Amino acid sequence: MLIQFNMHFTNIAEGIVGNRLRNDDEGPSFDVLNRFVKSKFTHIHGNTPFKIPMYRGAKIDMSLYACTFKRIAKVSVYIFLVLIAWKCLGNIYTKTNFYEKNQVLDYMDRKSNFRPTSSTETFDLSPIELIRQDCGELCDTDRPGTPGPFFDHMTAKINCNALFTNEYIDREHGQKKAPKEIPKVLWNEFTMNNRLEVVSYYFDEHSLGKRKHISVPVWTESEINGLISKAKKGRLVGNYGVNNTNALRDGLKHAPGVKNGRVLVIGSVKPWAEACVLEAGAREIVTLEYGKIVSHIPNVKTMVPYEFRMAYLNKTLGEFDAVVTFSSVEHSGLGRYGDALNPWGDIIAVARGWCVTKEGGSLTIGVEYNNNQDYIRFNADRCYGKIRYPYLATNWKQFYRGYSGKGIQRVHVFTK
Repeated sequence: MLIQFNMHFTNIAEGIVGNRLRNDDEGPSFDVLNRFVKSKFTHIHGNTPFKIPMYRGAKIDMSLYACTFKRIAKVSVYIFLVLIAWKCLGNIYTKTNFYEKNQVLDYMDRKSNFRPTSSTETFDLSPIELIRQDCGELCDTDRPGTPGPFFDHMTAKINCNALFTNEYIDREHGQKKAPKEIPKVLWNEFTMNNRLEVVSYYFDEHSLGKRKHISVPVWTESEINGLISKAKKGRLVGNYGVNNTNALRDGLKHAPGVKNGRVLVIGSVKPWAEACVLEAGAREIVTLEYGKIVSHIPNVKTMVPYEFRMAYLNKTLGEFDAVVTFSSVEHSGLGRYGDALNPWGDIIAVARGWCVTKEGGSLTIGVEYNNNQDYIRFNADRCYGKIRYPYLATNWKQFYRGYSGKGIQRVHVFTK
């Protein structure tokens, strides 16, 4: 006897071995059932429905297979979407929490027998000596300081005009690849006479003057407004994750001169820091960055180092009410971004900010910080502690220490 089935099947298979089959009952294995169905099903071409021979009164519901297939398909789609989401979130986490993943533990893991380049290699010291001469006692990292609220306070006589006149400070290294090692003749200057540990962590990201294979960033008003909106909600990811962004926002609330002020932002490819500064009430922003940026934001202007230096010397730059920098100056002078090697590149960058800041103005700075462990990851960056941070903040008065969040980009606020 033949029973005709349309595509809407009913009932559950019964009695292959005399027992009714249910999802929660014991019965013949799936393989047995599968072989049975395959051997007994007959498909008639055309519009004729499936025909299944009936044995011992068993009723076989084809929806058992149809539903199972649909469920497998749905589950497969869900798994596929979850994997895509996981991958995307993983990429975001990797990018926005780079420094959180490379904290002190990573530094210890990377600790190696890093050594200066061989003495047989030549290095032109004349630009370094000219920088040292104009830098004066600012670049003397052996001078003593006085106790401060967070670490020692350093002072020095700074010849601002000399720092901006010296063209060697902003020069490029001129090599095809960024330097991988510290020249032996500069080892003591970079390590402050072996007081700083050095580990290898290499990047080649030339961006001075002309970016390699990278289009010039264009900042738009709609983009900055969207970032400001996220910042107000405490959800702005920025370049280093929400925690670090909110740490910067917290520091800006305590920084004199930011609200209604003219602010210099040092180092920013994406305008997330600018969004935080505008959210804090800044009137105008000038961003100083290694590579060229086009800004269509009315109250945000951009400059490369050469333009910044010339504007100061031509007396068209003007003074700032505040300076803001986050994860930028720690790269200065290491050659990663095409800049020439300069053992005091970071110190000079902050000192130049001091030169263009009004009395009573402020510096809000976020750098990799561990008070008990200064080190250089060459040529990637520096981590500051009680040894080098006092020299980095020369002449700035310690005012406020922000919370560190989950990263090591600790924010400090200084005043002039």
